[in-house]
Amino acid sequence: MRVDKPLDIAVSLRLDIMPGREQLTGILRFVKERSRNWNLHLKTGKELVDDISNCCMNSKGYILSETPPDAVTSFLATTSIPTVTIDTPSELFDKRRYGITAIELDNAMIGRMGAAHFQSKGRYRTLAFVLDRNSSHWAEKRCSAFAKSASENGIPCCIFNDGNGIALHKWLARLPKPIGMMVACDRRMAQVLEACQEARLDIPEQVAILGVDNESMYCNYTRPSLSSIDPGLEEEGFKAAAELDSLLNARYPRPCKQLFLPPLRVVERESTAVLLPAVALIKKATAFINGNVSKRIKVPDVVREMKVSRSLAELRFRQIQGESIRSAIENRRLSMAKRLIENTDCRILEIVNSCGFSNRRQMERAFLRRFGESISSWRKKRRLRTPAATDQIKI
Repeated sequence: MRVDKPLDIAVSLRLDIMPGREQLTGILRFVKERSRNWNLHLKTGKELVDDISNCCMNSKGYILSETPPDAVTSFLATTSIPTVTIDTPSELFDKRRYGITAIELDNAMIGRMGAAHFQSKGRYRTLAFVLDRNSSHWAEKRCSAFAKSASENGIPCCIFNDGNGIALHKWLARLPKPIGMMVACDRRMAQVLEACQEARLDIPEQVAILGVDNESMYCNYTRPSLSSIDPGLEEEGFKAAAELDSLLNARYPRPCKQLFLPPLRVVERESTAVLLPAVALIKKATAFINGNVSKRIKVPDVVREMKVSRSLAELRFRQIQGESIRSAIENRRLSMAKRLIENTDCRILEIVNSCGFSNRRQMERAFLRRFGESISSWRKKRRLRTPAATDQIKI
């Protein structure tokens, strides 16, 4: 029986870090599952250069995940050897039109996924992003998308890199709490945890932390355990091998193309877990405020309902609601007052009494501070837009 000669495939990966090992696992899984007769040669960038210099580069295909040295890039630009790059910015597309597939994680989607995770957890006064030490292109993309999502939801986003001119723990100490903080990659987590300890910040009460890579060593064996986005690194390696296989078997040279792979999921652990007893406590307090706001309740009334100390009540309220108890009461009253002003012909004094304000002046000052307009001006403008007003509305 004739046995085909194995195809020599050169693979250059960062095997000193987990992402490179996960990518290699994906490549090996493809070779096994699809029964490909490939002879994989694992090489560093220097070894690739040496092979080229010695004129013994016999590989039929390449999978490159670290940025190729200039000598390798120049060599590949002058050949038609099928090549797949993984998360590798290069100028090969400018020099060669066929036989290259560039695969990247969708780093913008990773950033948006991180922001969405924090938004699903409650209200944070600040969202923050910690870049990797090298400010890599993939980290910059994650950061940009994360910050944009925060901005669209009206939450300040602060960004840290090692060029900020300030220590990480001092930077964290200055930010308004609670903080929802995304870290560019799990390898950065050790420094982040140390900084939180130095700043005496509790996780996740004051700082909720989310990383990227779902690297077990960093995520499962720390206190607290760390939430992380699983970007699908093994799948990325599998896809790279599949794309190279397609290039090797193509009857005609294929135009260069670029693929972006979406992240898989958020793996939630203790560092972003909502404290369930605290959440139940705040739900009880907000229900009490909503049901009794017209009765001129004050902060001590809410604290008594929560059955904890005032300091703890205020702390939990700020952590989860992002505001004080006093602000929550006033905001509920103003919301009721605005609806009555816009939709009924009730007199101002009637609205004062219905919404639990102590007097007309208190309501007018609070309304002006919140909406930047007097009550009479607000009502007049809304009436011009809505000719008919109802006499009664549901609160």
